Amino acid sequence: MTNFNKRIAVISLAALAAFAATLGIATAEGTFTQERAVEQALRAHPGKMTKAYREMNRGQEVWEVKISGEDGKEWKIYYDMEGNAIKEKSG
Repeated sequence: MTNFNKRIAVISLAALAAFAATLGIATAEGTFTQERAVEQALRAHPGKMTKAYREMNRGQEVWEVKISGEDGKEWKIYYDMEGNAIKEKSG
């Protein structure tokens, strides 16, 4: 592969990653953002987000989003780094 082709490949990958990020799609590095976790949690349980942070849960890195729901419940929703809801609980 020539240097020119390598540069084109790198630019193409960067553009694809940027495009995926604008759509909220996780990239190969699993870059599901805190903002996306909060958006998804509020869609599932409307209310006010009280906390959102990254933590380890049973050996897995997750986003934990806490919501004071319009339904009067306090919600904790956990998302893996690919954006999959892995656990929800209210209390």
